[in-house]
Amino acid sequence: MKRASVSEAKNSLSAYLADVRRGESVLITDRGEPVAILTPVPAANEGEALRALVKQGVVRPPVHSRAQKRRLPAPIKVSSPTIALEILSADRED
Repeated sequence: MKRASVSEAKNSLSAYLADVRRGESVLITDRGEPVAILTPVPAANEGEALRALVKQGVVRPPVHSRAQKRRLPAPIKVSSPTIALEILSADRED
């Protein structure tokens, strides 16, 4: 099991999460005292584990589903940089 101080974990969280994804656990310490363990979520019970964390108030479910996310408008096709500048200026005036 790897050990990391709070500051090390904060600065290198992505690297430690990559280790956890590979199945390794990481012990987080504060001034040398163990305070937490990052462990992988079992793949078979991933949904159950997430529901349990939501029930405990540790995590919150998303407010909107991915399908409900606001979509950006399609890009405007312009034939010259001058026209693009005019469109941008008009949009900013509105």
